[in-house]
Amino acid sequence: SHIKHPIVGDELYNDGRDKTIPDAQLRKAIKDLNRFYLHAEKLSFTHPVTKEKLQLIQPMPDDLIDLLKLL
Repeated sequence: SHIKHPIVGDELYNDGRDKTIPDAQLRKAIKDLNRFYLHAEKLSFTHPVTKEKLQLIQPMPDDLIDLLKLL
């Protein structure tokens, strides 16, 4: 919010922007998502105890893909 990059579905920090979307179907889909439109496909880090380098990969979930298709 501070740098003017709100997250879709974040009712606390996006200043209600989701409610100003003119397309009623898209507005409803965002409300029905019931979470942030936020996803990390890949995370990499060094485990703090074992020092093993870990890489986690997760494709985008179907609910986010479906909302993206509406756009």
